[in-house]
Amino acid sequence: MLGTHEKMGSQMIEIITSMDQRYYDLIGKDCVDSFLRHWPSSRGLTVYVEHMVLPVDDRIKIIDFDDLEPDYTVFQADPDCNQSEKKFAKKAYTIMHAMHHSKADWIVWLDADVISVANMPEELWTALLDTQHLSLYMGVNYTSDKSGNKGAWLVPETGVFAVNTRHPDFATLRDEYCRRYRERDRSGLRRFYDNDVLGVAIRAVPNATHRDLCEGFLKPYKTPLPHTVLGKYLIHFKAKHSKAEYGQEPTDEDQ
Repeated sequence: MLGTHEKMGSQMIEIITSMDQRYYDLIGKDCVDSFLRHWPSSRGLTVYVEHMVLPVDDRIKIIDFDDLEPDYTVFQADPDCNQSEKKFAKKAYTIMHAMHHSKADWIVWLDADVISVANMPEELWTALLDTQHLSLYMGVNYTSDKSGNKGAWLVPETGVFAVNTRHPDFATLRDEYCRRYRERDRSGLRRFYDNDVLGVAIRAVPNATHRDLCEGFLKPYKTPLPHTVLGKYLIHFKAKHSKAEYGQEPTDEDQ
C-alpha cells in the first residue's frame, strides 16, 4: 500500500475524508473514485469509515470509526445535541483523530461529496500549503444568526480545508477545536457545527497567519469553492438535492 503521507515539495501531506455506507452509496464512492482518477498516482487518501467496508485499493488507507475517541459515541447519544449537530460531529471527530494521530506536515480535508473533475496539479498544492500559514480555508463571514441576532462570525466553508501540524500554534488551534466538542461549549458560536468550531479555533490564535482562498473577493459567496483556485478541479455537491441529481448523472470523464 502506498503511504498516505506523500510529499508535496518538501512537505508531507495527508488527505482525509469520512463516510458511512449510505453516504458512500449516495456520492462517497464517486468522491473516492474521482480522487483516484484525477489526483497524482503518488497521492493517497485516508478514509474514515463508519459501519461499512471500503473496497481495497493500494492508494486508500482506511480508519474505522471505532478508532475515534470514546467521546464520539457519548456525543452521538447526548440528548442535549440535536440531529444536525450530531451529523456534523461525525466529520469533526474524524478531524480530531487526524489532528492527534497524523504524522503529516499538513492535513487536507475533503468532504465526501466533493468530486474531482480535472487532473489535480501537484504544484498547485505545493504553492497553497505555505509553511508560514497555520491553516488554509475558504472564509465565509456572517453578521447575524438564524434568529436575526447581530454578531460577527467566521464560518469557513469546510468542504475543503487544511491545517499545518508543524506550525508553532497548531496545538492551540487543535486543542480549542477539540475542547469545544468535548465540553459541548457553544459560547460565541452561530451554530454548533464543525465549520463554526473551526472558525473560533482559528480566532483563538489571532497572531497566526492563514491562507484564506476567498481573500480579495468582491462578493461574499456562501458557497465559494467554484470561485477559488480549486474550483477548476473540484465540485462540492453540498445540498441534498444536488447530491441526488449527481447520482443520476454519468460519471465525469478524465479531463
